Amino acid sequence: MKALFSPLFFTLLFCLACGSQPDPAAASQPALPEPPRNQPSAPEPEILFAWVDDLNLREAPKTSSPVVATLQVNDALIFHGEKTDFTEKIALRGQTYDEPWLKVTTKKDQTGWVFGGAVRRQGEAKGTPQSKEGLIDIAHFGRYELSRWEKETETTESVGDADITRTTYSLGTQLLRITSYETGEYGYGRTYRLLGSDGEVLKARELDWSSDPTHTLTEKVYDFTQTPARAYLRSQVFTEHFSRLQPRPETVEGDFTTLSLSPAEAEELLERLGKL
Repeated sequence: MKALFSPLFFTLLFCLACGSQPDPAAASQPALPEPPRNQPSAPEPEILFAWVDDLNLREAPKTSSPVVATLQVNDALIFHGEKTDFTEKIALRGQTYDEPWLKVTTKKDQTGWVFGGAVRRQGEAKGTPQSKEGLIDIAHFGRYELSRWEKETETTESVGDADITRTTYSLGTQLLRITSYETGEYGYGRTYRLLGSDGEVLKARELDWSSDPTHTLTEKVYDFTQTPARAYLRSQVFTEHFSRLQPRPETVEGDFTTLSLSPAEAEELLERLGKL
């Protein structure tokens, strides 16, 4: 029986016992941290372009801040993603923009803040071409270069609190009639009508500012050349009176709502527009 427990047996038993003990040095090593997950990456730099002349690059995001540089149309700017957490309403070329301020860098390595409404992305359209001298360019109404039209008449009259100016242009068999009115601090408006050879209204556009009960600019465009006739409507509410918006808005910002007009609605509109 003693031969069963040879020295080799005890040697193997000792080695197995030692191998099962934990390594003190390994136990004392700190655990390695796990790699970070889903860390947000820094935004890619974006190229923006100034679309107004004499745009001020400022030290801080406010119009009273000192000017770092003055930018011109199509000047390129690098935007790294930093912007204000508030927006501001500023009128540019007759249209009011409600946008944040952006921190940008110029090609001359000048860094500062610009109003977001005064810059655009590549391919983005901003501005109101209809506010340019001698050019009418209104969505759904059309584009008209007045240098090609002959001014036939222009009259001004006062009716109550309103000062009304009526101007008529002609080109071939068509007439373009523009009526503008001012009612002091109460509001202002514009009506554009395109008339055909028989004097019928083909298209019309109405713009009206009202401060009762809120400061609201409403824009309506009518197209009677389509079947059925269509109306395009949009409005914009402002926090300030138009006298504090320089220049004052000449178009509404935002998308139009499109409506199809019934024959009775179209006839009623044509009768009203024909009397203007």
